[in-house]
Amino acid sequence: MASQPQTGPYGQDHGGGLARRLGTADAVVVGLGSMIGAGVFAAGLAGRWLVLRRRA
Repeated sequence: MASQPQTGPYGQDHGGGLARRLGTADAVVVGLGSMIGAGVFAAGLAGRWLVLRRRA
C-alpha cells in the first residue's frame, strides 16, 4: 500500500517532513517575548526623543 502525500491547508505538498506543533505554553512565551521586545524598543525610541526634546 502506497503512502498518501501530506498536504497543507492550501494544498502544498510537505513530503512528510517536520510537523509544526505549537502548544498553549509556547504561544504564551512567544506572545510575551514579542510584547517585551516591543516595549524595550519603544522605550528606547521614546527615551532618545525625550532627551532630544529636553535639550532643545
